[in-house]
Amino acid sequence: AGASFRPAESLRVGVRAGWAFGAGHPLGELEVERRAGTGLLSASLYGNQPRDVGVGPVASGVINTLAGLTAGQDYRDLFYASGVELGTRDGLTGGRQMWVSGRVEAQRSAQLEVASSLFGTGFREVRPIDDGTMIGGALGLRREAPTGAARSWGGEVGVSLGFLLPNDNGASRDGGACAEEADCFYNYPFAKPRAEITWTQHWVPRDATLELRGAAGWAFGELPRQELYLLGGRGTLPGYRFRAFGGDRFGLAQGVFSQELARPWVRGRLLGSLGATGAGAPGERSLELWGAGPAGLRASVGAGLGIFYDILRVDLARGLGSGGRWELIIETRPSFWNFL
Repeated sequence: AGASFRPAESLRVGVRAGWAFGAGHPLGELEVERRAGTGLLSASLYGNQPRDVGVGPVASGVINTLAGLTAGQDYRDLFYASGVELGTRDGLTGGRQMWVSGRVEAQRSAQLEVASSLFGTGFREVRPIDDGTMIGGALGLRREAPTGAARSWGGEVGVSLGFLLPNDNGASRDGGACAEEADCFYNYPFAKPRAEITWTQHWVPRDATLELRGAAGWAFGELPRQELYLLGGRGTLPGYRFRAFGGDRFGLAQGVFSQELARPWVRGRLLGSLGATGAGAPGERSLELWGAGPAGLRASVGAGLGIFYDILRVDLARGLGSGGRWELIIETRPSFWNFL
């Protein structure tokens, strides 16, 4: 549950609180935003905030809940964060926006709380992260794609950086005994530049749309497990085992062509994805502990239908490379994910 109010025209206060029945703990957030000219200053205090490892999000909350309840399928690799974050966003000309943020938070692993679903299917293993205190920040520049245009593009470039002070100092990095005393005290410093671009073409007479998206990221330093890039399955490379591929760098290209077949009930969809992950020194340790290796170039194709104003989407995809398989994907359109 949550609520927000405005003590002043330029000030907003938001409160969210709840109870996670599976994990058996409370969660909540207090957020304060103040507008100053074209900029927005924000501060938030949060506890047991769920976070996801990998490239995402890849599923809406309602679909993830229903898939877990009925079929034992979950599409998040959760961990929890409690701490404080400060940030600022400033609007620039041409639909651009710049942001800077900093945070200090305790990060801890999640546990498998439910062993089976309604139909008896077991869940994936819940992998542990590197528990500890994260001190980090991010900065970047975003261009929002204009709405209503026949042709539009948007993009984002940014970098996140930080270092993790692990809770288990006193053991070696792989969790075993220390060969030397100095090996027992360490941290994980890292920097992760990332870029993303989207391009959309809309043909009004046919009510058809082509959407293209490209994203890439890489890392320097030494990554804790929760900072790995993970690809595979819905949202990234449909038709492969979910998040089967990991690395400290990745590239991903996706395309969707859609056209109205019987407005507003049915919209046809054709989709394709191409992606790869790579690994070097920054991710070597964490990939071994996580159990996901790098992937060469992988591709997938698929087709589907958008139902009732394209709100519900039903797609069937096939991975074309080694390990490829058929995958049925039921999902809502991403613009609804903030409240579903």
